[in-house]
Amino acid sequence: AYEIGLGIPAEPLFRSLDEKWKKEYEKVYDLITSKLSASEKSKLESEEKEWFKKEEEKIKKELIDDGLEEGDRDYEMLFASNRASLVKERTIELARKYDKLNK
Repeated sequence: AYEIGLGIPAEPLFRSLDEKWKKEYEKVYDLITSKLSASEKSKLESEEKEWFKKEEEKIKKELIDDGLEEGDRDYEMLFASNRASLVKERTIELARKYDKLNK
């Protein structure tokens, strides 16, 4: 198992980071959808679901290719870490999109 020092397991840290980025994503997503029509909201929702599904599948494949198995502690920790980075990236992309909507 991965540790961040002093015997502190890394998994809870990565899960917490993942949750915090999800909350930030939701805030930005709500800001954007407040500016969109119903059809644009629906389109964005579909795009976001598909994007996350595709990107999470890439993460899973990479971890499995590295010899890890779903449910293993290291797999779960690395999945949470990679997903946190993924959500951070998407949050920043949506924030830029929101900025463009407000110009």
